[in-house]
Amino acid sequence: MADKVLKEKRKLFVHSVSKDNVSWRHPILGSLFIIKLIKNFQEYAWSCDLEEIFRKVRFSFDLPDGKIQMPTAERVTLTRRFYLFPGY
Repeated sequence: MADKVLKEKRKLFVHSVSKDNVSWRHPILGSLFIIKLIKNFQEYAWSCDLEEIFRKVRFSFDLPDGKIQMPTAERVTLTRRFYLFPGY
């Protein structure tokens, strides 16, 4: 039983959109979700934990031309804040 609990800890499942919605892509650069995720990793990985970075990604989705997209977290089992490069 203890092994099963440990396997479920420290996971963050995110999706570019919720079920039955459209994930927008730039014709040349690709997935807008991945572009925004990388940009936020580059800017905040030294100072913010993963959940905060993903929150920033969600807030960055004010798309032009009336396109709507909202990235979602399917399941979060993080028991602590997880930093990629703290204080870098």
